[in-house]
Amino acid sequence: MNNLSENLLQNTLLQNTLRVFAFTDDEGCLALKKNGGRIGDQDVSIISNGMLHALVGHEPRNWPWHDADHTKLQRLMHYHRVLGAVTALGKVIPASFDSVFQHSSSIVQALADHQRDIVDLLARYGTSRQFSLVVRWDSATMEQLMQRLPNIGQKNGATRGAIETERRSLRDQILLQLQRHLQDIIILENNDDDIVLQAILLVESHQEERVVSVLQHMDKECRGRLDMRLTGPLPACNFARVEVKLPDAQLVKQACKDLGIRQVTKLTEVKNAYRSRVKNLHPDNTNGNTNNTATNDVMVRLTQSYRYLTRLAAQQNNGQENNPDKQWLRCDHQTLRQTPLLRIQRGVTRWDDAILKRA
Repeated sequence: MNNLSENLLQNTLLQNTLRVFAFTDDEGCLALKKNGGRIGDQDVSIISNGMLHALVGHEPRNWPWHDADHTKLQRLMHYHRVLGAVTALGKVIPASFDSVFQHSSSIVQALADHQRDIVDLLARYGTSRQFSLVVRWDSATMEQLMQRLPNIGQKNGATRGAIETERRSLRDQILLQLQRHLQDIIILENNDDDIVLQAILLVESHQEERVVSVLQHMDKECRGRLDMRLTGPLPACNFARVEVKLPDAQLVKQACKDLGIRQVTKLTEVKNAYRSRVKNLHPDNTNGNTNNTATNDVMVRLTQSYRYLTRLAAQQNNGQENNPDKQWLRCDHQTLRQTPLLRIQRGVTRWDDAILKRA
C-alpha cells in the first residue's frame, strides 16, 4: 500500500471513529437537545440508554475543557470560567480520551453493560467542579523577604529554610480557609521557589462562589503579597473519569499466545494455563539455570496477560453462575465488539494493556 492509500485509509478511520466525551443525566440531555446538540462550536451527538446519556463526537475533535485556548490563567478577581456548558449540564462526568469506538452499537452495548456503575459515579461526582489553583509570591514580597535574611542572594540552608517556613505558613493558612468548602484536593509538588501552592480543587457546584470569596478574602488580607490564579470550572477530570472501550484485539491475541490457550476456551483452562506456566518458572523447577531478571519479566507479562483475559471473561460472563467450569472466554471479533470494558479512573493510572504494549 502506497503512502497516499495509507493516508486515505487513516483519514477514513478517523472520520468513522466515535469518541465518548462525557456522560450526563436526563436534564443534561434535554439541555443539549434544546441547544441543537451543540456546545459552543462543538457538535455533540447523544446516545442514550434509560437514564444514562453519552455525549459523542467524531475524531479528531477536542472537547472544550481540554482546549488550551480555554484554559488561560486569569487574575483571581476575574477567574476564567472555562466551559459554560459545565454549569449548563447539572451533572456531567468526563470520559477518558481512550473511550473510542468504531460503531454506535458498541456504545449502546457499553451503556447497557455499565449503566449502573456510571450512574452511581454520576450521582457521586456529577455536580462536582474541578478548579486549578496556583498561588505565587509577589516578586516585591520575595525581595523584601530576601532582604531580611542573611547572605542575600545566596541559596544557603538558612535562606532556603526561612523561605520554606514562610511558604508553608501561607500555604497552611490558605488550605485552612478552603478546607471546609472542598470535597477533595490534589496538592501538586513543585520545585519553583516562587510558587506557594499549586493544587487541583474539587468543589460542589453550589460552593463555587464561596471558594472564590475565600480566596479573595485571603488576597485582601495578604495585601497583594500573593498572586492567586484560579482556572475553572471543569468536570471532575482528575477525580472521576470513566474509561469505557472495546478490548484491543491484538492484545487479546498476544495474551492468548502468552498463556498458550485457544481464543475460545473455558475460564478454568485459562487459570490452569497461567498456574502451569508460573509453576514451570519457579526456581525449584528450573534448577537455578534461568536468568532472574528475564524470569521476572516473563512472570510480569504472564500475570498481565492473565489479568487482561480474566477481566475480559468476567465481563462476558457477567450475571452468570460463578463457576469457571461453566464460564467461557471468547475472543472472536464479534464477541469482542460486544464486550466493552469499564474502568473508573482517579488521577493517572497504569493500565494492564498499556504495560502489555510496552513489553
